[in-house]
Amino acid sequence: MKSVRRFIHGGLLLALLVALMPVSAQAPATATHIFTWRPAALTLEYPAEWQAGVYESVSFLTSSPDGYTKAVNGDMPEEPAIAFYYYPATASLEPDALLAILFPTDTAPTTGSIGGTTTTQVNFVDAATDQHILAIAFRSPATRHAMVLAAITPSAAWEEFQPALTSLLGSAQFYIDSAALALFDTQVQFEYSNTWAQATNGQVVVAAPTTADAEAVLAGDLATPFVRAQLLTPSGIGVDASDPAAAETILLRFAGLPEEEIEILTRFAWAEGMPAASAWLELDGVRLALVAVVHEDTALLIGGGAPVEQWEQVRAQVFAGINLTTFAETFATDDLTTLITGTSINETTRRFGMVID
Repeated sequence: MKSVRRFIHGGLLLALLVALMPVSAQAPATATHIFTWRPAALTLEYPAEWQAGVYESVSFLTSSPDGYTKAVNGDMPEEPAIAFYYYPATASLEPDALLAILFPTDTAPTTGSIGGTTTTQVNFVDAATDQHILAIAFRSPATRHAMVLAAITPSAAWEEFQPALTSLLGSAQFYIDSAALALFDTQVQFEYSNTWAQATNGQVVVAAPTTADAEAVLAGDLATPFVRAQLLTPSGIGVDASDPAAAETILLRFAGLPEEEIEILTRFAWAEGMPAASAWLELDGVRLALVAVVHEDTALLIGGGAPVEQWEQVRAQVFAGINLTTFAETFATDDLTTLITGTSINETTRRFGMVID
């Protein structure tokens, strides 16, 4: 296990009922991006200018490209950063025990909270590196695993870091409830906030702020925030599941739009090489983020959206539902938020947020 002095310890789509026209040509700029930490079923909002990546099995956020370059090589970024520690072998430990292993210090731990969950934390300066560290240990209320989130910055920058850190930690949300469907031997499950409700008709399952909202989405009314999943048989809608473009074809067919009217359409591989495609679009005042995945002769349509004026307030719930999806007992190895929205990514950041055994 590497020292903290090296910074890291090692390790829908809806079947739209009417043809609607896009009203914008590119993804809207936002002040923050959404980070989804799969092992915790947790989202955080971080400043848009920050960089996200992973070193070995530790995901991280750094406040500049220079810090990212250092962190991705396992070195101290020497600037404000957040690191996320989860190890399957220690998942059953008590959080305070995991904290003592990862961040041994003479500083007495205190009690706090994140996303409504009680934490044990230590706030200290590492004398050898002059890094100020706030290490927060907790058991995820969703996965029941012990894990640690650590804010690390040079001591001289600690006070300046406080507003951004307070905002970042204050945005934390856990996704505790699950919605699931099955078709033949294939299942899909996604996680959603326990402040939302779900409805299903046996073929489609929806999570939305209220039961009435979820039922309205089932009926085709998209005037509310939602996440929606559906399983179908590609051959049943005339799509050859063996076609490399099958997922893309399913997205376009269900949207009822030609490819040129989709803002961002990305083809990629879901876990174990399953053909997949994502779409990012705005239709009749509704922002939509959509994904299709093909597994043998079963396909998943998962996605969500909200009226444009509500998008900023609920986008974390939408992206959490998509990123925390399990399909045919697998999950996507990419951070789907960046794929869907076209955020600049590289071969390292494409892996951030994934569970690494």
